[in-house]
Amino acid sequence: MSKKWRKKANGATERPFPGLLFFAVILLAIVAFWNSLGNGFVFDDITLILQNPTITELNWGEILRVDSYRPVRTFTYALNYALGGANPFGFHLFNVLLHGLNAGMVFLLLWQLTRSRWVCGMGAAFFAVHPVQTAAVAYVSGRKDLLAGFFLLAGINLFLRYRSRPRELATLIAAFVCFMLAVLSKEVAIVFPALLLLVDTWIEANDSAGKPASGSLATALWATIRRRLPLYGFFTVVAGLALYWAVFINQASRMEGYWGGSLETNIGTSFKLFAHYLKLSIFPHPLIADYTGDVFPISTGLFEWATVLSILATVLFAAAGWRIFGRAPVAGVGLLFFLIALLPVLQIIPFHELAADHFLYVPLIGAALAVGSGAGRLARGWRGDIFASGLAVAVGTVFLIATHQRNQTWKDRESLWSDTLSKAPGSYRANSNLGYVRFQQGFHREGIELTRKSIEILPQEAVSRSNLGAMYYKLGQEARLRGSNIEAVRLQRLAIHYLERATKLDPGDPFAFSNLGNTYKELALIYDRRNDPEEALRLRMEAVKLYRRALEIGDRRAAIQGVWMNFGGLMIDAGELSQAPYYLERYLAAFPDNPQGNYWMGYCYFEMKEFEKAIPYLEKVVAVEPTLEAQDRLARSYEQAGRERESIELYQTLLREGRASVEVLFNLGVLYKKVGEEARGNEFLNQALELEPTGQFSVRIRELLRRSGDQGFTIRPIG
Repeated sequence: MSKKWRKKANGATERPFPGLLFFAVILLAIVAFWNSLGNGFVFDDITLILQNPTITELNWGEILRVDSYRPVRTFTYALNYALGGANPFGFHLFNVLLHGLNAGMVFLLLWQLTRSRWVCGMGAAFFAVHPVQTAAVAYVSGRKDLLAGFFLLAGINLFLRYRSRPRELATLIAAFVCFMLAVLSKEVAIVFPALLLLVDTWIEANDSAGKPASGSLATALWATIRRRLPLYGFFTVVAGLALYWAVFINQASRMEGYWGGSLETNIGTSFKLFAHYLKLSIFPHPLIADYTGDVFPISTGLFEWATVLSILATVLFAAAGWRIFGRAPVAGVGLLFFLIALLPVLQIIPFHELAADHFLYVPLIGAALAVGSGAGRLARGWRGDIFASGLAVAVGTVFLIATHQRNQTWKDRESLWSDTLSKAPGSYRANSNLGYVRFQQGFHREGIELTRKSIEILPQEAVSRSNLGAMYYKLGQEARLRGSNIEAVRLQRLAIHYLERATKLDPGDPFAFSNLGNTYKELALIYDRRNDPEEALRLRMEAVKLYRRALEIGDRRAAIQGVWMNFGGLMIDAGELSQAPYYLERYLAAFPDNPQGNYWMGYCYFEMKEFEKAIPYLEKVVAVEPTLEAQDRLARSYEQAGRERESIELYQTLLREGRASVEVLFNLGVLYKKVGEEARGNEFLNQALELEPTGQFSVRIRELLRRSGDQGFTIRPIG
């Protein structure tokens, strides 16, 4: 560090650190996103967290592997899950608090560069409440950007401390550790050496008057590199290795080829993306959750008018940052910081996610530097102070309101995809995911139309075809239950058409194979009704092959274990009750408390007259979902196992719950007679007769009442 800078820095340190303002900025960032704490899991949260066995099984050995994909992010997810399970509140709270810390570190960075309250306060507040930040903060899976930003800021701040205290080697090592943790949070952090060099160059080049002593940014950059060549050489090599790790080892991208089909269109698209992100940082509207499909206009070539304007905007922006580096150094650093931080997401190396609002999280650190610098210049003099304050309050209020509103867009799947579809009708995911939501809500026609639209947008994608097949399967199942066999067959054939296409487009999707097996299972039931056992058997054998294929894929997500339930159901449908428990046990190993799995296990043992085995499964069902059918089957299991008192208590529970019926009263009468309480038994039999004097039980009840001492009867199933 030069003597001139040291003199300036030492003089500046006489100004006390504005601790109150610092904590106010952190609080502002937290308040801006406080209403996101009630949000649920959306978008990638389901697959990255809830369906990720590495997290749900808390496999710490797998989580802490450095060669795994974004291990720092995965570790924080696992920590959240260990503390609060699948409750989204803890995940959102972590994001909001981390964003608050990041706003505080932007404040610290500006303080180290300027020692100006105005610059620090305005720049950090801009970063704290900008509406585009919702895509990273209000969305749990946006945490990767929060973590990358946190460790980048920590690394830069630590390096600046090291510059003023060069003997503190541990501080420099800590800065390098932060660099590595940032890369392991998200690969965009490979730009850390360039950002560090930019800040270092400004500090190194400025004299006490705040003007570049070298007279040229290029000269100053070169001088800084020569002064710390081993350090920047080392950081650059590490960044190169990190890039190789991300692209070739982890293979995070599924992109093949260039955007638009050629190098020219890909380059043009990169310029258009920069112009898009620049616009969003200044005027954050519209904010879109997904750009997959026909949303962002790919460049058609370097001479397309929109591409030409984007190139011009990029060149002018870079030139502005370069030129004002001497006159307004913090603003210059901010503009160039913004540009450099965007480079990894501008598709220079093409990757599968074309654009995303959360890509702006780290670049907005640079924008905050520029905004803070501008606010500091506006605030010169008492009149400027008043003007800058008014402008800051106006812009801050608008941004805060917009951020609160945008947080609610990320509340659940319906709100997110409805908003996305309204702003980007060509979004593949919005059509597909909203179609799924609408179908689940019972709006079947709308759900199918939206899913069909998503297929039109991206015909090569398999998920929508799989979803559409599952929808037709569900409708076909409902048609069969109504007795409309012809309609059921038609719908299942449609389901097979889409599901078979999905399995060809994505042979690694176990859900598509499982759903395809379900369609054959349903068709087998229809052929059972048609008295065609040979065709029913053939269809069931086809279903078995497809279920096995789904399991052979080896997907570790817990939901895949549902295939075992399908296997068990297939055996039950075929009347092979003795084989069904083998498959159901494997399902219950993954979901031990699932009421459906426990019911069918209890059902099998009950039908095989193994009542003691049936009882624990049926007890689990009744504890969670006390349906009349499950309670009746459990009561009869108790009775057949010689546990009449427990059967009586269960039927008495039905009476207390106001679920009395002729069957319940009749069965209680029989049970009390079996345990020797004749009078009590007759009381319930009389109540049953009074409730239905001429029903199916009336003749039997009168006979029992006449033969009061007879013990040879068993309770009846509730029909």
